[in-house]
Amino acid sequence: MQINKNHRELIESVIRENTKFKGNEELLNLFIEAIYKKSYLIMDAIKDMSRLRRHLLIICDSCMEQVLKEKQKFDEIKIYKQIEKKQRLEESIVSVKKDVLKEENVDEALELERAKKNIINLKEEIQRSEKYDSVDSLIDPLEFCPQKRISEHTLAKLINIVKDIDEKNPQKNYFEIFSLRYIKKFNQGEIAKELKISQIELSKRFVELVKLTREYI
Repeated sequence: MQINKNHRELIESVIRENTKFKGNEELLNLFIEAIYKKSYLIMDAIKDMSRLRRHLLIICDSCMEQVLKEKQKFDEIKIYKQIEKKQRLEESIVSVKKDVLKEENVDEALELERAKKNIINLKEEIQRSEKYDSVDSLIDPLEFCPQKRISEHTLAKLINIVKDIDEKNPQKNYFEIFSLRYIKKFNQGEIAKELKISQIELSKRFVELVKLTREYI
C-alpha cells in the first residue's frame, strides 16, 4: 500500500504523541503501516484533517500495542533459534576436537593447528548470530523447515491446498509466493520485488499461508 506524504506525516505525528513510541522509535515504519491498514479506506474520504486526526488517535494505541506484541513474538522465535544454533555450533566444536584425537598418521602439530582454526571460525559464527538484530528480521517458514525430500503424492496434495487457499484469497498471491519461494527458490527480497510489496508485508503473508495450510492438514 502506498501512503501519500500528507497522510504519512499525519500518522507519524499521532504516533510520536503516543507514550508507547518512547523506546520503540525503531518500529516507526511498522506503526505507520499498521495504522494505515486500519484506516486507509476512510483516509481519502475524510477531507477534514482535524476529524481525520481524531480518528487516528482512537486507533493509534491499539495498533501500536499489536505491533509491540508481534515484535515480542518475533524476538522469542529469534532467541530460540539463536540458542539452538549456538548448541549446534558448540557440538560441532566438540566433534572437531574428537576427530583430531582419532586421526592417525597425521602430523600432530598441523592437525592441532587446523582444529584451532575451525574452532575460531565456529566461535565467530556464534558471535555473529548473537549480534543479529531481531527487530530487522523477517519470518520465512523455509528457515524453520528441515531440508528433506517429500513424496510426489505429498507435494501434489500440498500444492492443491495452496491453490485452494489462493482461490479463496486472490488478493494475497499465496500460490505465486509459494511457487517463487519453494519451487523457483527466490529469496524474500526477490519475491517482494516481483510482487511489488514490502518485505514486511511478504513476511506477514508467509505466516498467514503457514497457518492456513496447517488448518487443512
